[in-house]
Amino acid sequence: MEEQAKYQTKMNGAMTDAVNDEVMDALNDVIHLANVFAPKTRDEQKILNTRLRLALRTGALPFRFIDDQEKHYRKIIYSTGIEVGKKFTANKDGNVWTVREVER
Repeated sequence: MEEQAKYQTKMNGAMTDAVNDEVMDALNDVIHLANVFAPKTRDEQKILNTRLRLALRTGALPFRFIDDQEKHYRKIIYSTGIEVGKKFTANKDGNVWTVREVER
């Protein structure tokens, strides 16, 4: 399992290097526009959770979204971090969440 985590970390590092800053910024802009308002329905919540997982897996960080409730964002961030072999931090300022990768 440790070998797998090392391999995933190397692969994710290579994938992150391959994605240039312009693409990440464009992806963040699209995601930000979609999250202008906090999710109100169960379907909107599922979409936000999926976008959060996508941003974590592709390295399109910092990822910002608006929601005034805790829900289970930290659980998603932690479990996805274990999956990809990285550490992330989630900060909430008022009702705006910001998710970043922890620098080593």
